[in-house]
Amino acid sequence: MLIISSCKNIPKTQTTIGKSPKAEKLFIKTTSATGADKNQIKTDSISEITSDYFEIRLGLLTTGGYGASKDVITPEVDKEFKYVFFYIVNADGSNIKFTTSTEFLNYMSARDYELVNQIPNNYGADYTFKRKTK
Repeated sequence: MLIISSCKNIPKTQTTIGKSPKAEKLFIKTTSATGADKNQIKTDSISEITSDYFEIRLGLLTTGGYGASKDVITPEVDKEFKYVFFYIVNADGSNIKFTTSTEFLNYMSARDYELVNQIPNNYGADYTFKRKTK
């Protein structure tokens, strides 16, 4: 009888629950803009997404292809201008341009997210993803 065993040491501070050890990271760049004209203040921040659910819109870009973004706060009439949105980006903050919706779905799958819902719209679709469970 021959028994072969393989183990991977994982530090106590690292967890693998609900994550594939090969899964790539998912990053977004959040842009916040308040005020108008010369008084407008714009800030960008990059963060890694680790939530169990993720909602995003895949839309046509004027330059061709698709971009993945979501409006968080949209401007309202007769109120101070405020707009917050995010894009899926690379770790360095550069926007990712997808050539097809299939490429986008494969991108999300490589980051351990599976499609839960898809609602088509005029220029793309709204997607809801759930982190894959092991």
